[in-house]
Amino acid sequence: MTASENGLELARALYVEVVAPVLATPHTACLIGGGSEVLGYDTERSTDHEWGPRLQIFVERDALDSVQALIETTLPDSIHDLPSRWLALAQGKVAHHIEIEITDHWLAQHLPMLPAEPDLAVWLAAPNNTYFSSPPERCFATTSAS
Repeated sequence: MTASENGLELARALYVEVVAPVLATPHTACLIGGGSEVLGYDTERSTDHEWGPRLQIFVERDALDSVQALIETTLPDSIHDLPSRWLALAQGKVAHHIEIEITDHWLAQHLPMLPAEPDLAVWLAAPNNTYFSSPPERCFATTSAS
């Protein structure tokens, strides 16, 4: 973590300075899911394990491949003096951490216990961290077709 910037601020900068200027496709950009920076709890210690610029971009299914290619070809080597690609332990390789996803697919992976149309009992039975990992204020932008 830089002295003046936490993970959420870094994610917002990644979107505003790098992604938004090149992405004309309708999308939603946010930082949600796991990680201390999602809730603003990242500290200097957070930087020693899978910490760096990252965010999620949600697009329509037919735009997925083109947006992935766009990000891969336009992403600079660094942002705010931090590498834009860094080691992903689960994958065992250095990669960027801009997840380009389709909303339904992401929800099925990250909230598998929720059916497509959950009733009140399902919502009340889900663990609190399910909801805390996706706070609405972590959404940086939602654009639509003009």
